[in-house]
Amino acid sequence: VSAPSKTFSQQGSRESHKASEKFWGWFIVMQVMLVVAFWSATLINANGFNSEALSLLLSFGCFNALCVAVIVTHGIGGRLKHSSYRFYQPFEGGIVFCVLQAISWALFSLSLFFLLMHILVTSANLLQF
Repeated sequence: VSAPSKTFSQQGSRESHKASEKFWGWFIVMQVMLVVAFWSATLINANGFNSEALSLLLSFGCFNALCVAVIVTHGIGGRLKHSSYRFYQPFEGGIVFCVLQAISWALFSLSLFFLLMHILVTSANLLQF
Protein backbone atom coordinates (compact mmCIF):
# COMPACT_ATOMS: atom_id res chain seq x y z
CA VAL A 1 0.00 0.00 0.00
CA SER A 2 1.45 3.32 -1.00
CA ALA A 3 1.87 6.18 1.47
CA PRO A 4 -0.88 8.46 0.01
CA SER A 5 -3.52 5.72 0.08
CA LYS A 6 -2.50 4.75 3.62
CA THR A 7 -2.88 8.38 4.78
CA PHE A 8 -6.29 8.60 3.09
CA SER A 9 -7.33 5.38 4.82
CA GLN A 10 -6.27 6.72 8.24
CA GLN A 11 -8.09 10.00 7.61
CA GLY A 12 -11.27 8.13 6.64
CA SER A 13 -10.97 6.03 9.77
CA ARG A 14 -10.70 9.16 11.96
CA GLU A 15 -13.73 10.73 10.28
CA SER A 16 -15.67 7.51 10.76
CA HIS A 17 -14.69 7.46 14.45
CA LYS A 18 -15.81 11.10 14.87
CA ALA A 19 -19.15 10.33 13.19
CA SER A 20 -19.61 7.30 15.44
CA GLU A 21 -18.85 9.38 18.56
CA LYS A 22 -21.30 12.08 17.42
CA PHE A 23 -23.99 9.47 16.82
CA TRP A 24 -23.24 7.90 20.21
CA GLY A 25 -23.76 11.28 21.91
CA TRP A 26 -27.14 11.76 20.20
CA PHE A 27 -28.03 8.18 21.04
CA ILE A 28 -27.51 8.86 24.76
CA VAL A 29 -29.45 12.15 24.55
CA MET A 30 -32.41 10.33 22.97
CA GLN A 31 -32.38 7.67 25.70
CA VAL A 32 -32.39 10.34 28.43
CA MET A 33 -35.20 12.23 26.68
CA LEU A 34 -37.26 9.05 26.56
CA VAL A 35 -36.84 8.48 30.29
CA VAL A 36 -37.56 12.12 31.17
CA ALA A 37 -40.69 12.21 28.98
CA PHE A 38 -42.32 9.21 30.64
CA TRP A 39 -41.10 10.22 34.10
CA SER A 40 -42.68 13.66 33.62
CA ALA A 41 -45.93 12.18 32.35
CA THR A 42 -46.03 9.83 35.33
CA LEU A 43 -45.51 12.74 37.75
CA ILE A 44 -48.29 14.71 36.06
CA ASN A 45 -50.57 11.71 36.36
CA ALA A 46 -49.68 11.17 40.03
CA ASN A 47 -50.06 14.82 41.07
CA GLY A 48 -52.93 16.09 38.99
CA PHE A 49 -54.86 13.79 36.75
CA ASN A 50 -56.06 10.75 38.64
CA SER A 51 -57.35 8.94 35.60
CA GLU A 52 -56.88 5.17 35.54
CA ALA A 53 -57.09 5.18 31.76
CA LEU A 54 -54.21 7.68 31.54
CA SER A 55 -52.28 5.70 34.13
CA LEU A 56 -52.75 2.54 32.08
CA LEU A 57 -51.66 4.31 28.91
CA LEU A 58 -48.56 5.70 30.62
CA SER A 59 -47.68 2.31 32.09
CA PHE A 60 -48.02 0.67 28.70
CA GLY A 61 -45.86 3.41 27.16
CA CYS A 62 -43.23 3.03 29.89
CA PHE A 63 -43.21 -0.74 29.42
CA ASN A 64 -42.66 -0.40 25.68
CA ALA A 65 -40.07 2.35 26.11
CA LEU A 66 -38.16 0.26 28.64
CA CYS A 67 -38.10 -2.78 26.37
CA VAL A 68 -37.10 -0.76 23.30
CA ALA A 69 -34.41 1.11 25.27
CA VAL A 70 -32.80 -2.13 26.44
CA ILE A 71 -32.86 -3.70 22.99
CA VAL A 72 -31.53 -0.56 21.30
CA THR A 73 -28.92 0.11 23.98
CA HIS A 74 -27.52 -3.41 23.97
CA GLY A 75 -28.21 -4.30 20.37
CA ILE A 76 -27.08 -1.08 18.72
CA GLY A 77 -25.37 1.12 21.31
CA GLY A 78 -22.98 -1.51 22.59
CA ARG A 79 -21.90 -2.34 19.08
CA LEU A 80 -21.42 1.33 18.17
CA LYS A 81 -19.30 2.01 21.23
CA HIS A 82 -17.24 -1.19 21.22
CA SER A 83 -16.65 -3.09 17.98
CA SER A 84 -16.03 -6.37 19.84
CA TYR A 85 -19.33 -6.12 21.78
CA ARG A 86 -21.79 -9.01 21.57
CA PHE A 87 -25.34 -8.95 22.93
CA TYR A 88 -24.73 -12.15 24.88
CA GLN A 89 -21.34 -12.33 26.55
CA PRO A 90 -21.65 -14.05 29.93
CA PHE A 91 -18.92 -13.28 32.48
CA GLU A 92 -16.73 -11.43 29.98
CA GLY A 93 -15.40 -7.90 30.34
CA GLY A 94 -13.94 -7.89 33.82
CA ILE A 95 -15.40 -8.02 37.31
CA VAL A 96 -16.70 -4.43 37.36
CA PHE A 97 -18.52 -4.88 34.05
CA CYS A 98 -20.05 -8.18 35.21
CA VAL A 99 -21.24 -6.71 38.51
CA LEU A 100 -22.74 -3.67 36.75
CA GLN A 101 -24.46 -5.96 34.24
CA ALA A 102 -25.91 -8.10 37.04
CA ILE A 103 -27.24 -5.00 38.84
CA SER A 104 -28.61 -3.57 35.59
CA TRP A 105 -30.45 -6.73 34.58
CA ALA A 106 -31.84 -7.11 38.10
CA LEU A 107 -33.19 -3.54 38.05
CA PHE A 108 -34.58 -4.06 34.54
CA SER A 109 -36.39 -7.21 35.72
CA LEU A 110 -37.74 -5.42 38.79
CA SER A 111 -38.96 -2.53 36.65
CA LEU A 112 -40.73 -4.88 34.26
CA PHE A 113 -42.32 -6.72 37.16
CA PHE A 114 -43.72 -3.54 38.74
CA LEU A 115 -44.90 -2.15 35.40
CA LEU A 116 -46.68 -5.38 34.55
CA MET A 117 -48.27 -5.51 38.00
CA HIS A 118 -49.46 -1.92 37.61
CA ILE A 119 -50.87 -2.67 34.16
CA LEU A 120 -52.73 -5.73 35.47
CA VAL A 121 -54.16 -3.96 38.53
CA THR A 122 -55.17 -0.86 36.57
CA SER A 123 -56.74 -2.98 33.83
CA ALA A 124 -58.70 -4.95 36.43
CA ASN A 125 -59.93 -1.69 38.01
CA LEU A 126 -60.96 -0.28 34.62
CA LEU A 127 -62.76 -3.49 33.66
CA GLN A 128 -64.13 -3.74 37.22
CA PHE A 129 -63.15 -7.32 37.93
